[in-house]
Amino acid sequence: MRYFKIIVAFVILTGAMAAQAQTRYTYTPWEPGYQDKGVEIDYRWVSWQKKNKSREIRCRFYVDARPDEIIGLFQNQGDIQAWAVGAKACEVKPYDQEQWWVYTLFDVPWPLEPKDIVTHYRKEEKGGIVTLYMVATPDRFPRRSDVSRMERYQGSWTFTPQEGGKTKVEFCSLTFKDPPVPRFILDPIIQRMMVNSLTDFTKLAEAKK
Repeated sequence: MRYFKIIVAFVILTGAMAAQAQTRYTYTPWEPGYQDKGVEIDYRWVSWQKKNKSREIRCRFYVDARPDEIIGLFQNQGDIQAWAVGAKACEVKPYDQEQWWVYTLFDVPWPLEPKDIVTHYRKEEKGGIVTLYMVATPDRFPRRSDVSRMERYQGSWTFTPQEGGKTKVEFCSLTFKDPPVPRFILDPIIQRMMVNSLTDFTKLAEAKK
């Protein structure tokens, strides 16, 4: 049984990695974008195939809890809905302690439209630093006819232990689709949502430790 699980995991991971490995990305340096309530938001441009580009967002903040006390917030649907602003519905489908899938339905304010996403999480630990790698797996859950599903997405959460039992958290997110409205309208909305979401994330993590 363990051998079978290893083979299945290998197929899943190498399939996701191969799809990304076929594309070569170039990156601009990170540039500061917004800061509030202890959350720093930066941006950089990611280009591929010469003519395509998208903007990646990075959020950095600190949590008064250890990485192993934080990871559970990504594995319980009640916790996810408690901190992920706009998450109207959520379902977690576990594979093992190192991998799981999450379906999330977002009901967000205008000018954004309701969307859902299916995300595959893969946990990796090296030298005490824990990283969650995320990639969209849109066909893992049934589709809804009334909601647009995010097809291409990748991101990561990195948890670096600090002195005194605290953790430095870095969240990176990249979508491969142009925004529905100009960025000068969209950015303040996303920034407020990110700050509120990560503030709730921090409070929940610290309350559970």
